[in-house]
Amino acid sequence: MTLIHTALAFVLVLVNLAGLTAAVGHWLPGYALARAAGIVILALSAFFVEHFVGLGRLGWAWPLFTAAALYVLYRERDVLRINGFWRAEGVFLAGFCYALFWRISFPSIHPSSERITNLYFVQNYMGGGQLPPLDLWLPPMRFDFYYALQHYAAALLGRIFDLSAGLSLNLAACVLMALPISLAWDFTSRFLKKRVARLLIVATLAIGGTGATPFVHLVHERPVDTPPSVDINDRTWGSARFIGGFDQKANTLFGQTLFAQAPSESDPGFKARELPSENYGYQFALGDFHPPAGGFFVLLLALGLMGRLEAPNRPLATTQDRREVKLMTALLGLTVPLQIATNAWVFPLQGLLILAWILWRHGCGRRPDWVALIGGGLLGGLFLYPFLTGLSKQPSASAISFVTAADHTPWPQFLAVLWPVLLFIALGLLRREWRHPTTALAIAALAILLMSELVFVDDPTGDQYQRTNTTMKWWGYLNTMNIVGLGALLLASQSRLARAAVIGTCLTLNLYAFDLLRYWSTTPKTEFGQLNGDGVYTRDPATREMLRYLANAPTGVVMESMGCGAFCDSGIHALFSGKPLLLGWPMHIQTWRVNSASMWIRKDDIDRFYRGELQQPAQWLIANEVHYVVWSHRDTRNAKAWQAVNSALAGHYGWKEFGRGNGEPLGIWVKSGAP
Repeated sequence: MTLIHTALAFVLVLVNLAGLTAAVGHWLPGYALARAAGIVILALSAFFVEHFVGLGRLGWAWPLFTAAALYVLYRERDVLRINGFWRAEGVFLAGFCYALFWRISFPSIHPSSERITNLYFVQNYMGGGQLPPLDLWLPPMRFDFYYALQHYAAALLGRIFDLSAGLSLNLAACVLMALPISLAWDFTSRFLKKRVARLLIVATLAIGGTGATPFVHLVHERPVDTPPSVDINDRTWGSARFIGGFDQKANTLFGQTLFAQAPSESDPGFKARELPSENYGYQFALGDFHPPAGGFFVLLLALGLMGRLEAPNRPLATTQDRREVKLMTALLGLTVPLQIATNAWVFPLQGLLILAWILWRHGCGRRPDWVALIGGGLLGGLFLYPFLTGLSKQPSASAISFVTAADHTPWPQFLAVLWPVLLFIALGLLRREWRHPTTALAIAALAILLMSELVFVDDPTGDQYQRTNTTMKWWGYLNTMNIVGLGALLLASQSRLARAAVIGTCLTLNLYAFDLLRYWSTTPKTEFGQLNGDGVYTRDPATREMLRYLANAPTGVVMESMGCGAFCDSGIHALFSGKPLLLGWPMHIQTWRVNSASMWIRKDDIDRFYRGELQQPAQWLIANEVHYVVWSHRDTRNAKAWQAVNSALAGHYGWKEFGRGNGEPLGIWVKSGAP
């Protein structure tokens, strides 16, 4: 029954998206743009409204939306067929199925990368209350972070179609990852007549190799004592996490000669700086639903709009043509503020991209429609104003700082990872046809590349991680823009050298498909198809029953032991049941919130409670409004603590047992008076 429900949910979402695309297609040229614009407008409008009044659960809406979608598709069937609607839907569906292939293979939401935090972000919005919502990891604080819109949209999808948070996340991830593919196909179609050329660019985008892809296989040989599965896993991530990561594993003569760093005499404790570059295609195997994915979507939306605006010989003969140009220009301006609420890390890069396009247009004597461009930006800002009002009140520990000499990227690694970008920039700037939009994208890419080596976002991380978050986001954005934007335009060049360089580069980057195939084929798929995301936990009977109980219990704060500072199973019972947790991962909370002294006091109290050392634990729980106290498998190692806690809570909290672990009780203490 779960499989049937999941399949129906996917069909309903795809039908509704098709109807939305057809409806917005009346106003925009190209159904890829119509689909993307429709989703943005819908999510942004609801996000704006719910800062004033929460709309609650919206399960009543999907029958109405589905009926409207079917009506539009039926009424416009002839026009849609003539205008290539179903071909555009086929491209989107291909991207959706590729994303689903990865999600259905590895659906579990567990402490791998940022999957748990992604679910936490989505769960915050599932209640449908007025925004900003309650912070489920630090009640009674409000969830008001710079990452918001993408996770809000996923929760909105779940609220409309009455889905669990885990299924909403996995389904929304398939939609989000399919959108850039459809937009990239639309962009390349403006300049490349041959389908095989478009396929090369889009495949390179989706596969996700970087300049380091070939070097991963040249600098390291698997030691005899390393299991093949570990080596395969390392090489899969090594392409994106080469500098300061995989390059430090160099054990071949080639690798040590090229990438070995001499020890620092002035700083013996110096560690190689970790400078990853996680581009769009890498996100499929990573399995995250983190804001960089949304940032890539906004980037590709901007490129798609530029492709339509700069398409060769675009006629402007009719009123409809001029209206479409104004609307596309306004949407282009809107992408800049949109990036603030989607992936604020790359907001400056989005601004640089649009600025380069404006300057290039001025140089060509073709000024943009300033009213539409500025109007779109201002409209986006107004829709985000309620969100920004709350966000601006939050203290920030981040600032823009200059890169010090010790933190600059070593030249060999810089060239190894970014040679495709450097090559395409050089070809773009050396083209004689400077009036071609290639020049605008080459200027933007060069500006972003220089900026990434001169400044960084100085967040609370330090030492070898000083620039990690900055290069992870900025270089990923740059690589994605380089492949789709410059790659497609250079492949359309009259220069054989430029075309050969693009083809050779793409084929080299696509060697990463070998690593992906090995990773997929050798990694166990123990929760295959369990798209609710909790399969890794529900296979344990006691945990499954505790999750089911908490999901159906009245709303109340849950407390769980702190197994670590981050990236562990702490808090999963509250998270999957949609309940507020007394304290989530403290290391993440410290990164997001500057004033965290009280949070560490709370953590110490929780630790003492689970050791059976907290004085008057019942009174402390009541003072913190805790309704449910989880005693999980992790806690059964301390039987004496359970006995001490159970005795201290008698009369205030009742014990519900759900099983045994290591011969010791597993269960939940429930506050007296709660069901």
